[in-house]
Amino acid sequence: MARKLLLLAIALSAVLAGLWLAFERTVNDSSGARPAQVAEPKSGDTNAALSGQAAAQSEDDAASRREQADIASGPPSEPPAVVVFGRIVDERHFPVGGAHVVLSLDQNELARAENDEHGGFELALAHRPARDASLLLTASRGANQVGSMRATVRGEVANSEWSHWHQRPEAVARVDAGTLVLNPAFTLEVRVTASARPVTHAQVRAKAGYPPLDLGEVRTDERGVASISNVPAGVVRLTATTMELEGRALAYVPDESAVTIELLERFAASIVVVDKSKGRPIPDALVAVHETISVGASATGLARNMPGEFIANLPSHPAVPTNAEGVAVVPDLSLRHECRDSK
Repeated sequence: MARKLLLLAIALSAVLAGLWLAFERTVNDSSGARPAQVAEPKSGDTNAALSGQAAAQSEDDAASRREQADIASGPPSEPPAVVVFGRIVDERHFPVGGAHVVLSLDQNELARAENDEHGGFELALAHRPARDASLLLTASRGANQVGSMRATVRGEVANSEWSHWHQRPEAVARVDAGTLVLNPAFTLEVRVTASARPVTHAQVRAKAGYPPLDLGEVRTDERGVASISNVPAGVVRLTATTMELEGRALAYVPDESAVTIELLERFAASIVVVDKSKGRPIPDALVAVHETISVGASATGLARNMPGEFIANLPSHPAVPTNAEGVAVVPDLSLRHECRDSK
């Protein structure tokens, strides 16, 4: 009996041991191998890594936004600072299309364009002038129509001499120049001579009206003749020059279609300024040489309601101060056809 009980206990222990081993195997299979431990990074390294990732992401986002903006708005371009616009009409005040419009300041071209079929035009300037300025607008259509007018543009700094603006200029100024009227234009033939002989390759410059409208510069051909087109009606001042000679003349267009300029050597004028009552020389007086011309009021546009003619003094040389003896020497003068006054 005791032997049977011992055998039963041994068998029961073996069964329990087998069950335990089976249980442990099942638990190990379900949980898998235990992962190896990795050292935790320090807080500084973590922040640096996060900052780098954020910066890279920010750059990617910015590049994406720029790309989208470029696609939406096209190639990058700056808006103009000034836009001068207006309308061109003929003598009957009908709109004129296909005219070439030029905007200039002090004889320097700033912009040019061709107007539309309704007569409208727009000229854009990338930058404002440094100070308030009166810009010159000229227009021509073919060789027989020409016109000009002025447009006032605000500068970065107000001109204290004549500006009445006291506020900062707007970001983009739209200047309405108004209506420009094209009038008949003519061709003027200029013959240049020296000692009554034709002068080839002489430079001929023409200016019309007052303030003077520069009509450009041409050279004489083998016959000593230069042809100037798009000349408006009125008084035209002509200057012809070579390296050593110079001559001047006036042309009254359209009554005159051809004029001759005789070249002479340049000279210097010595002018003495004295006190009228005491006869003593006056030092540091300013002496300026002027061209005095008689201009019809209807041709200038300055005094359309005044009948007759008036005298316009046009400065051609800068003022020269007198020395201690009251003498001023004005160089590079030429005299032909025009009268000069010293003041």
